[in-house]
Amino acid sequence: MRPEYDFTSMAGGVRGKYYKAYRAGHTVKIHKADGTTTVQYFTLEEGAVMLEPDVREYFS
Repeated sequence: MRPEYDFTSMAGGVRGKYYKAYRAGHTVKIHKADGTTTVQYFTLEEGAVMLEPDVREYFS
């Protein structure tokens, strides 16, 4: 973070609070109208960086 960013006024903020859980992976369940459920499990490869969708357009 840049030195000019000041997060000291944020009440209860914890840097990296969900980092380990997110890196471990997460499951997405999609419940469809016909009663079926699709389950997808996502993990990030070691060293991978998550990009925002608008940035991802420029990097395949």
